[in-house]
Amino acid sequence: LRFGSHSNLFSEKFIHQGFNLERELRLLFFGRILNYKGIDVLIRAYDLMVKKGMNVELTVAGEGRIEDWILREIKRLNINLINRWITEDELLEILKGTDIVVAPYKEASQSGPVSIATALGIPVIATKVGGLVEQVLDGINGILIEPEDPETLCKAVERVYYDRNLLIKLSEGAKFLSRSQLSWDNIVKEMEEIWE
Repeated sequence: LRFGSHSNLFSEKFIHQGFNLERELRLLFFGRILNYKGIDVLIRAYDLMVKKGMNVELTVAGEGRIEDWILREIKRLNINLINRWITEDELLEILKGTDIVVAPYKEASQSGPVSIATALGIPVIATKVGGLVEQVLDGINGILIEPEDPETLCKAVERVYYDRNLLIKLSEGAKFLSRSQLSWDNIVKEMEEIWE
């Protein structure tokens, strides 16, 4: 069964700042920082984006051990790093200005951060691993890519960087799916049908 969207987490307080065509594209990785979540792939992809002259901003927010070479790259590339536990209020403020959540996992069951993002109408770029393929429907609420491939991740970001209308379409799709197919009411109905 699918992992439903966290549509109730910030629903009362959340107002997105909008997908502004005139400013940088804001990317966010959030959650516990663990090796399987592909931070190394994300950093390499971000380096490619910078080399291509893309006006992008990356924030990595969450608690975890980060390898020394990754820390050096984060500093060199001016990536915003918040390497500690993030409170709900802090996360809410970060998400308000986020255009895309990136989940470059190397393996996964499902993802809480993906569920939170899509429930708030923030599109996700995620890898085709585990249950992420049930949470992110390619071209509907996000973009699916192959795992451990920085170039493909860079190209997926480029798609929305040069087509902000696609970003808006994915955002609307995320909101719709969170209220329908990925709503907990719908998932409970599916579970009841299976038990019956």
